[in-house]
Amino acid sequence: MKDTVETPRLRLRTPRESDARALLQIRNSAFVMEFNSMSIWDEARMRAEIREEIEKESCLYIERKEDGALLGGIWFGEDDLRHRVRSRCLSYYLGEQYARCGYMKEALGAAIRALFESDPELELVAARVFAGNRASERLLLSLGFTYEGCIRRCVRTHDGTKRRYAVFAFQGGTAVRKAEIPVRCLKIRKTTSKKLGFFVCVALLRRRFERKGFVVQERVRQFLLQNGIECGAEYRCLDLASEVGEVAKEILRGSSYGKEPYAPTPETEEELGDCLFSLLALCCALNVDAQQALERVLEKYEARLRKKGSAGSR
Repeated sequence: MKDTVETPRLRLRTPRESDARALLQIRNSAFVMEFNSMSIWDEARMRAEIREEIEKESCLYIERKEDGALLGGIWFGEDDLRHRVRSRCLSYYLGEQYARCGYMKEALGAAIRALFESDPELELVAARVFAGNRASERLLLSLGFTYEGCIRRCVRTHDGTKRRYAVFAFQGGTAVRKAEIPVRCLKIRKTTSKKLGFFVCVALLRRRFERKGFVVQERVRQFLLQNGIECGAEYRCLDLASEVGEVAKEILRGSSYGKEPYAPTPETEEELGDCLFSLLALCCALNVDAQQALERVLEKYEARLRKKGSAGSR
């Protein structure tokens, strides 16, 4: 890895012990700590870390050319999620006053190019960010990283909170393609016993979750991120209510308002798809794991069926 990497506005360079005070102020800020599992450091710990970084050549600090201001840093660690694959894992942070200026995108792009140039055998560069860190997720996608999935209950932060990691990867030497995640309907045959049919449904749902995970929510989440259409839970809730109303309207009209049996049409599937998208978008906005929520509900219904023979609350 080069000691210095130049970009139009930035200089990525090896650290100096004299950077300790300036970087410590950035590192310990609430802006950085919100999406990191690190604990608060003092200056002595920061200086010791910088000495180790210099020895290991494991990072580049981001310096603005026009005034020499230290903006943040990029660190290159071992990718401990992969085995016998030559890869590195990125981490990075930037001072709040320098955010939303394009500095980190400019710095990461140059750093990734330098990594591949310095190591011809490098296969990919990975990055992991806290799920919900929308700015970092959008940044990585804009650089050509592919979203690979979410690791639940992956890390405990300095305040004891359990957080999920969103995992991204950039492959060297090949075009990065958007992940194509197949979504298929789960069909359950009718059984003579409603109770047996319910337990068959639960078993099949769980088997699918174990085999593939609840990839649908992650696909919706990636779609929202890539297209910049995230919004608050209040809007998502209203949108869901509206889409459920569209389903009701379709079924009522198709059955002459209950006078005739309803025959599903392609429009029915489309309206239900709108509902599912809105529901999963609401889960994303609230940071709710849809798979976990559904599992808990299925367990609740199973317990009711065993106890009183009905899934209802009464």
